[in-house]
Amino acid sequence: WWLAALVGGLAAAALTLTAVYTLNYRVYAASGHALDALNDARPWAARFAAFEQAAAAFPPLSNELFILMLGEAQMQFETLDADGFAAALRLAERHGDAATAAEPENWRLYLVMADLQQLAIGQSATGPGGDYLSRSRQLLDRAAELAPWKIEVRQRLAVQYALDGRPQDGLQLVDDYLARAPGAARHFLFIRERLLESIEMREERRRPEERPSEEDRPPPQDDNRPE
Repeated sequence: WWLAALVGGLAAAALTLTAVYTLNYRVYAASGHALDALNDARPWAARFAAFEQAAAAFPPLSNELFILMLGEAQMQFETLDADGFAAALRLAERHGDAATAAEPENWRLYLVMADLQQLAIGQSATGPGGDYLSRSRQLLDRAAELAPWKIEVRQRLAVQYALDGRPQDGLQLVDDYLARAPGAARHFLFIRERLLESIEMREERRRPEERPSEEDRPPPQDDNRPE
C-alpha cells in the first residue's frame, strides 16, 4: 500500500509542478509581449501584434493591457498614420465586447473606447462620422452610469456634447461639476474655453446681418458732377 501511496503522491506532485510551471510561464510570456506592446520605440503594427500575443498567452491580463494600449494610441495620436489608426479601431472592435463582458462594471473600459470613437469622428473621410458619434455616446452613457462623478467621465461627456452640437448643455455639465468640485477648474479650462467659443460661433450664425438693404443704401456720389 505504501508503494501505491508513494506513486500517487509523486504523480500529484508532478501535476502540481507542471501546473505551476505552465501558469508561471504563461504569465512570463504574456508580460514580455505586454512590454513589447507598450514600447513606443516599436512600430504600431508590431505593438498591436504584441498585444494580441499577450492577450492570447494570458487572458486575465488582457483587459488592463487593452486599456493601456488604447490609451497609448490616443496619447501618441500624432504618431499614428491612417493605417495605424484603423488598426487601433479594429483592435477595439475585436476586443471591446469580450472586455466588457468580462468586466461589465469597469468604467475605464467604456471610457477608453469612447475616447477612440471621438477621435475617429474627426478622422472620418466620409463626413462627420455619425456612426462613431453614436457609438461614443453609447459608451459614455454607460461609463456615466458606473462612475457619474469621475472627472475623466465628465470631461469626455462635455466633449461629447460639443460633438453632438449641444455646447450649451456641455457648458452646463461642466459648471454643475465645478459647483460641486471647484478645485477641479484647471482640469476643465481648455474644454470650457472651446465650449464658449462654440456657443459664440452658433450665436453669430443666428444673428441677422446688420447690413442695410439695397433700398436703404444712399445713391452713389458722382465725383465728376459740375460745381
